[in-house]
Amino acid sequence: MQRWFGGRFVITDRRDGDDVEHSGEYLEIDRPRRLQSIFGVPAYSSDISIVTIDIIPLECDCELILTTELKREWADRTKEGWGKTLRTLEEML
Repeated sequence: MQRWFGGRFVITDRRDGDDVEHSGEYLEIDRPRRLQSIFGVPAYSSDISIVTIDIIPLECDCELILTTELKREWADRTKEGWGKTLRTLEEML
């Protein structure tokens, strides 16, 4: 598979009746192992983070490792948000 980068995305999160847009740009896609992007929530801040998702194959399933590079002030909120997202994903799978 070829690695490529570029391309933008917008995710709309509906929170208590409000739409919150999350946007970003892909830095690396190496299917099925890695996805890396710039990620931000413009409604809350002009700050951006770099989000890296690595998928490690195991014998019968896989392990997902999510890493964010961001300002320290956003660490707790980001950990809470991604934790909720990953728990929801786990329930769906």
